[in-house]
This record gives sequence, structure tokens and C-alpha cells, in this order.
Amino acid sequence: MADLDGDDSSLLEGIRMTLLLGVLMLGSVAWVAKDASERNWSGNTFADASWKWVLGVLLLWFVALPLYFVHRRRVPLLGAGGSDPFDTPERPSSVPPPGSR
Repeated sequence: MADLDGDDSSLLEGIRMTLLLGVLMLGSVAWVAKDASERNWSGNTFADASWKWVLGVLLLWFVALPLYFVHRRRVPLLGAGGSDPFDTPERPSSVPPPGSR
């Protein structure tokens, strides 16, 4: 195999960076798919379904991923009673409340 000169090594570096960016993009799309499916988007006026977020992040990654982070803070998890997504879940009944002993 011939030694890599300057042009070949920069081409190889470009291919590596493209593959790295592709893996990063596909990984973030998979994470958005999982995370968005666990949230109640019905009250969101920007995108009211998880598939819309997945499609947006897949097609417009640089724009839609930051928008997803902004909007996900305002959307409760599915089955959460309150509208505040930062509410802590209730303590399981098998764990006594602090100071009860």
C-alpha cells in the first residue's frame, strides 16, 4: 500500500469527520425519538407530536435539536400530573419519608 501524501491524508481526515458527525447526528435523532415519545406534546403549539420532532431533527439537525432542548423543558412527561416538568416524582410507598423513624 502506498504512503499517504498530504492530499490523501486530508481526504481520509474529512471522511473520518463526516462519519463522526453522521454518528453524532443519528445518535441524537435516536435520543430525541426516545425522549420525545415519553413526553406529552399535546399542548405544545410548535410541534404537537414526537414524530414531528424526530423528522425535524433528522432533516434540520442544526436548527431543530437546539429548539427541541428549549421546548422539552416546557413539556411534561407522559402520565405526570403537574404541568411542571421539573416536579420530582412521588416517593415510592416502600420508602418511609425522611424523619419518620
